[in-house]
Amino acid sequence: MNPLQLRVFGVELRDELRGAAVLVLLGTAAALLGTLHASPLALPRLAAVPLLGTIPFTLLSVSVGFQLRANAALFPLAVLSGLWTPIELLPDAVGQLARFLPTYHLARLGLAQLGAGTSGIHLLALLLTGTVAAGVAALSYRHART
Repeated sequence: MNPLQLRVFGVELRDELRGAAVLVLLGTAAALLGTLHASPLALPRLAAVPLLGTIPFTLLSVSVGFQLRANAALFPLAVLSGLWTPIELLPDAVGQLARFLPTYHLARLGLAQLGAGTSGIHLLALLLTGTVAAGVAALSYRHART
């Protein structure tokens, strides 16, 4: 493995473990409080969304980190895409912008597992994000080495 691959693998592994811990804690809390409204068949699909969703965001983080030497890009994406505040409560202009952000598609993919919408376009958007981010990360890594 080259250094970029090793770094991406390490960040990805860390994020997967963190995501799994959060899923277990939130799922347990929801089950204990009686607010878990998902079928047993939907739970594994719902759990897979954030775990698999870390891949394009890890690549995005690496590419942004190489370009800006800082990684503050994901927080604004989360806020603008409705992950922190329901998108219906955000101004219309922000709601329109959100539809072009990968975090919006990750959230909608999760909701689709609970029966709120379809997965296709959101999965495609995340695959496209991951592909572009991987290319930018690789080019940025090559540029940083020279």
